[in-house]
Amino acid sequence: MTGDEKGRVRTSVHIHWGVTEECPRNGKMTSLSVDSCFIQTKAEVIVGQTIHVDLKNSLGSPLMLRGEIYYRLERLGFGVRFAEVSEEEREKLKEIIARAGRGNED
Repeated sequence: MTGDEKGRVRTSVHIHWGVTEECPRNGKMTSLSVDSCFIQTKAEVIVGQTIHVDLKNSLGSPLMLRGEIYYRLERLGFGVRFAEVSEEEREKLKEIIARAGRGNED
């Protein structure tokens, strides 16, 4: 995983997501920042749709976020902008991003 100047890291992490907190769908999160992520999946989604993203099992830190799909690339995936992120959730995201950035410094 590598980072950029905006605190976004490239990832390759399998996650679960869905319109309900049960998150029945899966995909691969290929980038993450404290504000958003990109989920690689062939699933059809609607821009503006609210979804839940379950990071707790994928990245070792319990975290369930809600966000809005703000763009999609047909048959490739979509971008999610996180909504109503608490300070505690933001700190957990920062920890995940820092750990991800350290995990691939070769």
